[in-house]
Parts: sequence; structure tokens; C-alpha cells
Amino acid sequence: MRKDFYVYLYLREDKTPYYVGKGRGKRAYNNHKHTPVPPRNRITFMKENLTNEEAKELERFYIKFYGRKSDGGLLINLTSGGEGLEGYRHTEEAKSKMSASKKGSPGYFTSHTEETKERLRQSQLGRKHSPETRRKMSEAHKGHTPWNKGIKAPQCARKTKPKKDANGKFC
Repeated sequence: MRKDFYVYLYLREDKTPYYVGKGRGKRAYNNHKHTPVPPRNRITFMKENLTNEEAKELERFYIKFYGRKSDGGLLINLTSGGEGLEGYRHTEEAKSKMSASKKGSPGYFTSHTEETKERLRQSQLGRKHSPETRRKMSEAHKGHTPWNKGIKAPQCARKTKPKKDANGKFC
């Protein structure tokens, strides 16, 4: 039985929790669909080296302890825990909105032929963002450190002529 699961909390700046999750690997640091991921210093691991069942049980406990916002508590969790989004059910209104937003978009290919699909893909090539969109994207990225800042490229990537590495492959 694997014991590589953990339970974690995301904390607000005032150190109150706003999300309880369970995961393994780098789950606590990865983006979630509905939950903003805080800086690393505001992620607290409550317990590690758990089985999946133990982690589910502990996640349910912490969600019940702190309470979901929909029930008057602190957490933005959508469910009572233990099942991920398997237990969440979209409302009929939400389902119809999602359906309407997909229809007519280039990614909505259920009734299109291969030729039509390719034409839709090609229609997006060469398009540029408007100056307003580029400005918004620029503002959103200001103050963020690139993931690769300070990481040096491999020696072979810095050379102007391609060379073979130890395995005889060009790098």
C-alpha cells in the first residue's frame, strides 16, 4: 500500500486557511482550476506519508473543522473532501452556460469534418493580440520571476556549432 499522500493547507496573508487539499508529488504547488495557489511560504503540510484513504479522511476532518464558506466557514473548498471534484455537481444553469460557451468555438469539433477542423485551426494562425490585450498581459506578468531565471543552459546549448554529446547525439 502506497504511503506517499499528504494533506495541505493554503493560507491567507493573515495565516488563516482558505483551502484544504490532499495530494502527492507536487500537487500542492500546481495550479488548481478554482483555487489560487499561494507562495510556498503560505503552504502548510499538515501530515505526510499517508495512504490515499488516510489522506481522504484527514482532508474531510480539516474541511469539517474549518468549514466551507458556503456553510459559513473559512474554506473555499467546493466539496466536503475525500473525493476531489467527483462529488461536485454543476447546476443545470452552469451546464447550459458551459455548453453555450463551447458551441461555435474552434475547439468544438463534434460535428465537423476533418477538412472543417483543419480550416478552423488554420484560421487562428497568424493572429495577433490587440494592443490592449498585450498591455494587460504585460501588467499581469510584472513582478513575476521567470521559472528559469538563474538556470544556466547546458554547455552544448551555449556553443555556436552543434557538437555530439557523450551518447553520440547532437545537442
